[in-house]
Amino acid sequence: MPIIVAGLGFAPEHIPSQVKKFLARATLIAAGQSNLELIARDCGPIAAPCLVLDKDLAKTFTALWDEHTRDGTALLLASGDPLFFGAASTLRNWLRDTYGREALHDLHIIPNISSLQAMAARLGLDWSDLPCVSLHGRADWFPLWQALAQAHSSHICLLTDTVHSPAYVANALIARGCEDPLLHIFSHLGSEAEDYACLPLKKARAYDAASPNALI
Repeated sequence: MPIIVAGLGFAPEHIPSQVKKFLARATLIAAGQSNLELIARDCGPIAAPCLVLDKDLAKTFTALWDEHTRDGTALLLASGDPLFFGAASTLRNWLRDTYGREALHDLHIIPNISSLQAMAARLGLDWSDLPCVSLHGRADWFPLWQALAQAHSSHICLLTDTVHSPAYVANALIARGCEDPLLHIFSHLGSEAEDYACLPLKKARAYDAASPNALI
């Protein structure tokens, strides 16, 4: 059985029946804390041992690989789509670097709706050429400035984190000399607590957006 990497989308109804079947027969599950809480709440009791993803991804990936080599069913869960700035890309790179390219054949990825798709749908935007920049864990703004300089679209998607909040982004854009953009800010995508705000930069710089969030 290959290592299964499954996207959960952004709401319980996004979880495919195929993923629910793998959850029922999994022998090891790895996911972020919020996703473990999601499946426990919406998919019923989980019998398999669960690993909470943290900064030591290599340790978690090793455990998944070892479970796979024992013919167990190892399952890695991700929010949204796992190949959109997600766990699947990181795991693919780790497998290739650790065990060689042949190890990639031992990976089965189940896609789902990405945050970019979800936000674009809510705004009615064609996202086929919409650039996206992830600010997760970054110490510099270069990818954003590069995207702004090269963008062929009038919109850019930004994936934020607890440091690079919408207010933080707004202040950085103002300091860079940008004054015109509107920020479309989405919090808790797909949940009952989903919130949306469309703000000019001067108002967005003081906006306290609930986390997790992303923006266009």
